[in-house]
Amino acid sequence: MGKRTVTLSDDMQQFVSRQARDQQHPDEAEYIRSLIRREQYGAFAWDGSADHLQALIPQAEQSGTAIPASDVYIQDFKSRMQRIIEQASQTPQGKDE
Repeated sequence: MGKRTVTLSDDMQQFVSRQARDQQHPDEAEYIRSLIRREQYGAFAWDGSADHLQALIPQAEQSGTAIPASDVYIQDFKSRMQRIIEQASQTPQGKDE
């Protein structure tokens, strides 16, 4: 994973701190990463909440033709989702993830 340093004005730093806290991110870096994911993946960027994931389902269903997935792909997907669920359940934020 790469590391970047960004210089922010005092106003921007206060804004980032406030947003990270208000949106219950574990730290400011995670807030910044969430902004990048949102920009990178658009409407399909997941904010970590179960409600948001549920809201993404209709968008995904309407996004186009499904591509058949192999058993290996499905097993890998299930494993990755299980790791995400386990990590989310270990977060101290008390969010419903």
